[in-house]
Amino acid sequence: MRSRSSLVVALLVTALAGTRPLAQAAKPSGAASPQEAVAALQAATAAGNMLQAIPVISPNGLKQIANEGVTGLLMVLAFSDPDDAMPGSTKPTKAELDTKRKQYKQVVDLATQTLKPYGLDAFFGKPVLAEDTQKSLDAALDKADKAALITSLYGSLTKIAPLLGMKETPKPEGFIKTGTVTDYKITGDRATARDGAATMSFVRINGRWYIDGPPVGGPGGGPPASGSSTASSGQEAAAAPRAAASGKDPEIVVGGIQIARVAVSSDDFSGKPFHADNGTTIVLWVKMPAGQGLIEIDEDASVLQNVSDDKGSNIGGKFGSFPNEFKDGSGGIIEVKSTGFPAPGATAILADGTLAMRVASGSRKTRVAKVTLRDNGKLMLGKTSIVIADVKSEDDSQTFTLKLPRQVMTEIKSVAFFDAKGGEIEGRSTGSGYMNDAAEMNFTVKTTAKVVTIEFDMWQGLRTTKVPFKVKAGMGLD
Repeated sequence: MRSRSSLVVALLVTALAGTRPLAQAAKPSGAASPQEAVAALQAATAAGNMLQAIPVISPNGLKQIANEGVTGLLMVLAFSDPDDAMPGSTKPTKAELDTKRKQYKQVVDLATQTLKPYGLDAFFGKPVLAEDTQKSLDAALDKADKAALITSLYGSLTKIAPLLGMKETPKPEGFIKTGTVTDYKITGDRATARDGAATMSFVRINGRWYIDGPPVGGPGGGPPASGSSTASSGQEAAAAPRAAASGKDPEIVVGGIQIARVAVSSDDFSGKPFHADNGTTIVLWVKMPAGQGLIEIDEDASVLQNVSDDKGSNIGGKFGSFPNEFKDGSGGIIEVKSTGFPAPGATAILADGTLAMRVASGSRKTRVAKVTLRDNGKLMLGKTSIVIADVKSEDDSQTFTLKLPRQVMTEIKSVAFFDAKGGEIEGRSTGSGYMNDAAEMNFTVKTTAKVVTIEFDMWQGLRTTKVPFKVKAGMGLD
């Protein structure tokens, strides 16, 4: 099974490993129109050189990209320190430890060279995903030359990748992903456009147009821009689909379908429908019974037996990499991708096979009393030792990080906090992530007390199962 990260950070480091530096992208110059800005962005994506898009991204958009890049680099430092191994991890030999220390020093040196000119090396060792750290980072980025910083980040991460054992050169992904962009509307120095169900925003600065961050709204996006409207066919939208399985076992249904077949030059990236290559994609939606949890979909152990249309034509296909599991464990999705097409006149696509997944039958709450919030403090969750780090007090609240094995983190459904009298303390997660087997969870709690009780709601009855599916994807989804 492929290792997957919940962090944009890890994906960013992987994507940057195959990207070429672009020194001339130091100062943005904008575009004559929003359409021209989108064309430049898509041309950069098609060329596999994301830095080429810097001149058409607004200062606000560049700040978002720079934040992700710096956060990624800081997370690399946090997770890669060979002298701060996770509890229970395999102890390396002296020779292995010496090699890792040498490589880590090179990583730190590269990171320092990249971040020090902007004063960002001051964030070394801080809980990077914590809310207060991110606020301070944003404030520091306001003063930085973000285009130059992003370019420098690309160069350093390209060198850091092999030091961390990344041997393959992955296909780079764009800063901002777009599909077929239409319906451009300009109002003064602001503009919007439609990217499928999402809204793109643009800003005009000194007479030139810039893309003002990623599209919002639509699948996986934020809320649509205010004042946006949707087309109506004269009938009310269908009711929300049933989210949970009706029986005692996981249920697999069709969550979406996409077919693209347009003759377009291979180098004309903007002409590709859905911003993708021609072919057929089906989204399988795994629904868990109420109370049960989906921990992970294992695409490598899953089997796709047949993909065809209702006329009997074989389409072929394979499971897409990196399926997604919902944060609350209520389900997940995985794509079936094919370069084939349904036959003319076909009205549905059929697929059958077996999905392998790790699931839980329910959850149980376990309280760990008298946890002292101090750096290098420890607590025991069952037989697992968890390290407390990066404790910081601010007014009536505290922030801290829990360092634990990745497998244990995936088994935690939720975390709550209580005082000495058993009263619940207001607390929330401010971020989590992992690299390889080392994971971190960041929290903010509204208390000045240094001793608290932590309640972990843990998934129980973990098992690996293989669920057969046989689905029919037509125009109507239910």
